[in-house]
Amino acid sequence: MYYFICFIISLLILLWAVAINENMKINQILLIVITAIGDGGYYALVSSNGLENAILANKLTYLIGIFSPMLIFFSICEVCKFKIRHWLVVILYTIQMFLYLSVCSIGKYDFFYQTVEFHKGSTGAYLTKTYGPVHSIYIVTLFLYLVACIGVSAYSFRKKNKVSSQDVDILILASILIVGAYMLERLIHLNVELMPFVFTLGLIAILIPVTKISLYSIEENQELIHTKMKGTGYIFFSKNLRYMGCNDYAELFFPELKEWELEKKIPGSGGRFNTFLRQSFMKYVKENQTEPLDGKPFVIKDRCFHFVIRRLHSRRRHLGYIIELIDVTDFTDYSLQTGTCSEK
Repeated sequence: MYYFICFIISLLILLWAVAINENMKINQILLIVITAIGDGGYYALVSSNGLENAILANKLTYLIGIFSPMLIFFSICEVCKFKIRHWLVVILYTIQMFLYLSVCSIGKYDFFYQTVEFHKGSTGAYLTKTYGPVHSIYIVTLFLYLVACIGVSAYSFRKKNKVSSQDVDILILASILIVGAYMLERLIHLNVELMPFVFTLGLIAILIPVTKISLYSIEENQELIHTKMKGTGYIFFSKNLRYMGCNDYAELFFPELKEWELEKKIPGSGGRFNTFLRQSFMKYVKENQTEPLDGKPFVIKDRCFHFVIRRLHSRRRHLGYIIELIDVTDFTDYSLQTGTCSEK
């Protein structure tokens, strides 16, 4: 029953993250998902009636043990504004995936468990096992992530104007609690698994500072982004000059965009795009410019627009181009007779 309650709580947290918290990052979403699956695994383990089903459930529980220390570390780095190189993130994920593949071999190979036996007790089913060599690596990673979490947190204390010490304390306490509960469980051999309770409580503790930071972050606050986009138009093109889409504000002043086919070349004639933007855009591409280009202001529907053409990048890869349309009517002198605008 206790495991089922933890499973329900983790599912409710997952539902909250999907339905309400739109600012959550991928690491926190993964942490919630694996906690929900892992808690379900603990409940399935105590409810199992045979070795094969118990081993399968046990593999699900290790999703928490393998991946949550790493995801907690990433969350602490985000809270502490500590940047991690992308290549290092890839390596860390690869190591944890290797460990989990070893977990998946339980019952067939002795990489993670050398032996495993099924038992039924007063609190439900459980397994007794002897550990293989990869399990020792798993224990080492637990302590390394704990040390890394404490190290990053200690480093962040020097930046109290940028990082809340209260948030850091919560994250450190959660990570110590999780690792400490695991070691206590192994030392005194309790009949009841502590990990589903500890991980669920730890998840709630971790989400408190992470959610607070995402809500008050200028860079990540979705409401601020949506507000900015309501008054700014964006038109996207691939590096092969295929049309890749735009937002509603761009369509409002360039209605021909509604008729353009995605991933097709720009139509050759007609429309406001060809009148006001095409020549500057083609020149920018032809000259292979890398710096943003500020275009000459133009007037549409008694509104004055300034546009910027820039390259679109992802991790230094050139993906295409973006044209940003900015309404500057309130900051310019506008003439209805000539249809021109200039800075005040």
